[in-house]
Amino acid sequence: MSDWMVLLPTGLVLAGAVLGLTLDAGERRRAALVVIAAGLAAGATAAFVLAARDTAVLGFDAFGFVPALWMIAGLVHALAAVAVLGGYRALSAAPNGGQMAALAALSAAAAGLLPGVVDIVALVILLEAVALTGYALVAGARGRRSDEAAMKYFIQGAVATGLLVYALAVLYGTLGSGLSLPDIARAVGPGDRAALTAFALLLAAFAFKLGAFPFHSWAPDAYETAPPSMASFLASGPKLAVLAIAFIMFPVVFSGEPFDGPALWMLGALAVASIVFGNLGGLKQTSYARMLAYSGIAQVGYALVGLTVMHLVGLPNSVPVYLLGSMYAVAAAGAFLAAQAFRASDPAWDGTIAGLAGAGKRRPLLAAAVTVCLLSLTGIPLTGGFWGKFLVFGGAVTTGTAWLAVVGVLGSVVSFGYYGGAIRAMYLDEPRVPPVPAAGAGEATAEGAVADRTAEAAVVAVALVVVAAGVLPLFDGLRFFTRFLALPF
Repeated sequence: MSDWMVLLPTGLVLAGAVLGLTLDAGERRRAALVVIAAGLAAGATAAFVLAARDTAVLGFDAFGFVPALWMIAGLVHALAAVAVLGGYRALSAAPNGGQMAALAALSAAAAGLLPGVVDIVALVILLEAVALTGYALVAGARGRRSDEAAMKYFIQGAVATGLLVYALAVLYGTLGSGLSLPDIARAVGPGDRAALTAFALLLAAFAFKLGAFPFHSWAPDAYETAPPSMASFLASGPKLAVLAIAFIMFPVVFSGEPFDGPALWMLGALAVASIVFGNLGGLKQTSYARMLAYSGIAQVGYALVGLTVMHLVGLPNSVPVYLLGSMYAVAAAGAFLAAQAFRASDPAWDGTIAGLAGAGKRRPLLAAAVTVCLLSLTGIPLTGGFWGKFLVFGGAVTTGTAWLAVVGVLGSVVSFGYYGGAIRAMYLDEPRVPPVPAAGAGEATAEGAVADRTAEAAVVAVALVVVAAGVLPLFDGLRFFTRFLALPF
């Protein structure tokens, strides 16, 4: 298989972004958005096809893709396509809408390569490409609060980058390893305190990228102030890609002594702290977007439980962590994107959870789709989120870390307090002001309300994926997930 095959999905995404920017420069913004979304969809399709054909590629000695990693890459591109299509109306109305969509595509292109990266120089470049586009997407809202959020995100991101580079310098300079992850794994030996230091630094850097406690403070402001469609991508695609490469780096590169003790406690402590802080923080939020941001901190904690368990097993099984991460990314994308549809249907909405009162009557299909996404984030059966948590917590029990499973289950129960609060507001609470009548696509109604059909359709499509992922194992067992999410360790 040609080295260039590894760049096929990314090349399609980049081609769409470049052509889209060209059209946007010619004042053809709507065409630009369509082309960018088409490029992302083509990239996702190419990655899924490569996964289905069991295509394994080692490209340029810097990337190694197998079906599970193609699936993650395809999902990242698909989530970006959903964000651009779902945000079509808002992006087409914004002066910088075409540029925002292109930035999302560039971020997706870099994030799509991350799961398969095996060279640490390429790893740093890709992580920084994702981070820089993320800063720009937050600042793209062009408001004082978004500027502050972007600056906070940038400053903290710079510190995380320093930790990342320092950790890799320790591995390369102290241990005399090569630049590839397999070389590093071979160089790390028993009693390597330098390697343990590098492990701690890398864990902190990745915790920032994932938004885990206590490296999370950028996330609530960034997700609340960014345009909802862009927030839907920032909270899903890049996180999934970072989780995918973290799963390879930590259990595989840092396996055995001296990592079985202190490193496992670091991972476990980070997981528990993220679950506790994220869920307790979510309970206190009145803003819908900030509630989702805090829930994302807890979801990272659940994924870290899986990472801890895989360390203990010794022979990593990627299915639980990748399934949990994928289902979180899909459901979170739908939940964030719904904020845009709610805003369009009710321009007076103040962004609060209480302000969703009556949404179940105004937009019943949208409310139902959001409910499905929130139930999946909780981990309710018959949704995709259930199977991810079930496998991760089950793995914790069978590997002697039942305390992690207990914390995870209790955190999931607590999370229903804030997810359920949003559902209750939509269906049971009475609106504080008379509801605005529903409108047809593009048809303005009283008080400037416009039904954003594209955003609603995107949320409904996401909800259908969540339900399909939750129901499929009842007929197929876990064969589908095992087929496409298992790494050949």
